[in-house]
Amino acid sequence: MINFIKKNRKEKIFAICMFMYGLVMLFMIPTWQTPDEYTHLQMIGKSIKNEEFAELIEDSMKLDYKRIIYNSSEKADVSQQLKAMVKKPDYSIKDVMPKGIQLSIIKHFPATIGILLGILLKFPTYWVLQLGEIFSLIFYAFICYNSMKFMPIKKELFAMIMLIPMALQQAGSIGYDAVLLPLCFFFIAYIFYLKFEKEEIVFSDFLLLGLGGIIIFYIKMPYCLLMLLILILPLEKMHVQIFKFGIDKEWVKKWRLPMIILFFVFVICGIYIFKENFWIHLVLGVFAEWKRTLYLVYQTVNVWHEFLIVSSIGDFGWLDTPINYGIAVLVYIAFLLVAFVNGDEKKNGLLSAWDRIVIWGTGILLTFFTTIALINHTIMVTLYGSEFISGTYDLREALYQIPYIGGVQGRYYVPFLILFFLPIPQIKTINKKVSIIAVIAFEVCFFIYVVYVLFVRYWI
Repeated sequence: MINFIKKNRKEKIFAICMFMYGLVMLFMIPTWQTPDEYTHLQMIGKSIKNEEFAELIEDSMKLDYKRIIYNSSEKADVSQQLKAMVKKPDYSIKDVMPKGIQLSIIKHFPATIGILLGILLKFPTYWVLQLGEIFSLIFYAFICYNSMKFMPIKKELFAMIMLIPMALQQAGSIGYDAVLLPLCFFFIAYIFYLKFEKEEIVFSDFLLLGLGGIIIFYIKMPYCLLMLLILILPLEKMHVQIFKFGIDKEWVKKWRLPMIILFFVFVICGIYIFKENFWIHLVLGVFAEWKRTLYLVYQTVNVWHEFLIVSSIGDFGWLDTPINYGIAVLVYIAFLLVAFVNGDEKKNGLLSAWDRIVIWGTGILLTFFTTIALINHTIMVTLYGSEFISGTYDLREALYQIPYIGGVQGRYYVPFLILFFLPIPQIKTINKKVSIIAVIAFEVCFFIYVVYVLFVRYWI
């Protein structure tokens, strides 16, 4: 028992603190004040083939949440919140139970389990939703704990990224970010574990990475570009055996060129076959108008850089509760300092120029595709007033009718934010205990500030 407690003690403490931090934020942010909460509840309803699910849940809990959204002078009604905590559900268990299961349940699996458990236990509807959020937070903390266990370099920096308040808001919600974020973190950590610590890279490792990549792709397509990080794995470690067929360093050297040619043939064929697919159509369009696309990306950064910085660290609720811009910049400076002075210098020094090109290149590609993914949203809002109105347009022409790419939020970049800091070489070594204490002190102070911001915004 003692050995179990001592094993990975730092990671366990980190996971517990993360859960407690997220739990405080979960209750500080009132119900329905997390973006698109009702939309995600509808998605959960569709995944269990119950179209009335979201409506029944909302109607059972009378909260005037629309009064608060975008209105900083309006606070949560404490008496109303207290009544919701004890109010019995208006629905019957049969009304909100699953009528079937769809694959899309993967996107909200932890929250769905929590919500259904709360319904079966006949909890007040308020606690049904809270239980869904708590299950999401438990999933986030568990996957992040395992990510920390596997991550061989810059653990403190990795912990700081996973503790970003904006990430924790999403972690303690019923949205699919609670699944997407930790899976992205785990994928990155496992890649570096294979590179630096595991003696042999076997079939099961690629199976795990492939499964993670497929789930990430299914939840949000652009983030599957994380799979490019496989390119930093050392060939000499690869010993993949599938029945009698084996892949090792010599096999890769021998068949590298034919495999690359075959890969591009498949890509070209896939583009042709699926040329009407939204993503293929979008990518072909922006590359055909690459100068205009780069201009739009530049204008997006130029116009929205302060908002992007703040909303990647902490712009809570419906983006109506931002932290101070200077504080957000200070957080990024802290990331940079930890990247420069803290890390395992022996392992970190093994990153080659190729490794850095791949890691930074992957980060840049992810940033680019995550940004252009909002082009359709921007065009629809600009030309038709809403993205939910049916309408058609010529993409290449429409790119010249928008001033920048709108709808972009800083939190969209958090899943791969660590990639921009990992390749930074360590220029100064400091005592490990000192660095850990400094990181803890910083996080505690920042946590107190975030709680203050939320308390003032919603409760006093």
